[in-house]
Amino acid sequence: MIVDIASHILPPGHFQRLLDTAGSGFYLEKRIRSIPELWDLEARFRVMELFGDLDYRQVLSVANPPIESFCMNGESAVICRALNDELRLLVDDYPARFVSALGYVPVDDQEAAVEELDHLVELGLPGFEIYTHVAGRPLDHANVLPILEQAFERGLCVFLHPARGPERSDYPSEPRSEYELWQILGWPYDTTVAMVRLVLSGVFDRHPDAVVIAHH
Repeated sequence: MIVDIASHILPPGHFQRLLDTAGSGFYLEKRIRSIPELWDLEARFRVMELFGDLDYRQVLSVANPPIESFCMNGESAVICRALNDELRLLVDDYPARFVSALGYVPVDDQEAAVEELDHLVELGLPGFEIYTHVAGRPLDHANVLPILEQAFERGLCVFLHPARGPERSDYPSEPRSEYELWQILGWPYDTTVAMVRLVLSGVFDRHPDAVVIAHH
C-alpha cells in the first residue's frame, strides 16, 4: 500500500460553504475551479485509478484558503465542525480510497479550538492542519501556541501548511510577487521560519513526543 499523507481536498459541502461565506469571485476561486480533483470526487477517483496497481490511498487535508481568512467571530467554529464531520464521513464511505483525514480547528478562538480538538479525538482523526501564520500572528503567539500545546497533550499531530500568497511582493516597489516565486521560494521559507520559531519557543522541549508534519 502507498499512502499519500499530503493530499488536499475541498469536500463538496465545505466548498459550497466556502462559496456561501466568502462569496463568489474570492481570490482563489478561479484556481480551485481549474482543479476539479479538489472538489469533484469522481474526478479525484479517476486520477487515483491511474495508480491502482500500487494500492494507492490518501490521508486527506483541506486545501486553501485558511478558514480563519474568510470567517471569524464564532462562524469559523461552525465551519470547522461541519468540515471535520464531512471529512470523517468521506473516510468512512470510501475506506478503499482514504486511510484517514486531518481536521481543522477555529484557531482564531482558543476556547472553540480546544473544543474542536476534543471533537477530533472523538471522530478518531489523528490531527489537524494549521497555516504558518494565523491572521498574521506567528505560531508561537500567545493566542496560538496554547492551541498547539493542547493538541500535543491529546496526542494529535499538526500538519503545517504555508500561508503566503501572491500579494506578498518580492520587493517593496512591486505590488505582487512575480513568476510564482511567492510559492516556489516563499512557501519553503515561511515553513522554515514557522518551524524555527516553534523550536525556539521551547514547545518541543515541553512536548518531546510532539509531531509536526512540514510537508512544504
